[in-house]
Amino acid sequence: MLSKEEVARIFAYLGARDKLICGLMYGSGLRINECLRLRIKDLDFNHNAITVHNGKGGKSRTTLLPNQLAGELHTLCERAADIICMIPMCVKP
Repeated sequence: MLSKEEVARIFAYLGARDKLICGLMYGSGLRINECLRLRIKDLDFNHNAITVHNGKGGKSRTTLLPNQLAGELHTLCERAADIICMIPMCVKP
């Protein structure tokens, strides 16, 4: 088990993407494969929840979305929506 100070030192060396992935693993209890398979529709910003589909044992579960990461994830989702809507024949909702 790592102390808060040890975790902070590790996070200080990570880039933005890796820090977000590790933050989800540390703060939500996600396994690496669960984290890397997340989709936008798995994030519930209203209830600060993440739905994990086909996790360990093929089961689905809901876990917490850390407040510290919600803003950054929301920004990434908005950017992804903007990129997708640059594709011809895409209608932005």
